Amino acid sequence: MRLAAELENVAVGRRWLQGRLENDGVGQSAIADLLQSLSEALTNAILYGDGLHVGIEYEVNGDSARVSVVNGIRDGAEPQRRGPAAPDAESGRGLDLVEAFSDRWGTATSDTEVKVWFEVKLP
Repeated sequence: MRLAAELENVAVGRRWLQGRLENDGVGQSAIADLLQSLSEALTNAILYGDGLHVGIEYEVNGDSARVSVVNGIRDGAEPQRRGPAAPDAESGRGLDLVEAFSDRWGTATSDTEVKVWFEVKLP
């Protein structure tokens, strides 16, 4: 799915992914974890990526579901953790939350784009 890089489209992306995962028979617990990770990765892509659009890809493959968020890369910057966020901070936990809600995650970059992917095992 391709979306305009606007924060209000995080909800659009969540609804789209939820519908696809439900159609594929993915359980609600796995869907909840994937949607939480999507919210964090998509928000980061919109806030820190480059370009007018972001993309969402997914696949259900036997024992796992994998989701990727793709966006343009800004000045060669790769996604990175900022270190521990202060307890009262309103941001800075995105990739930590992706890690917490997924069984595996990672990034892939090229000269023009960055992809953050995450997987959840299916029961």
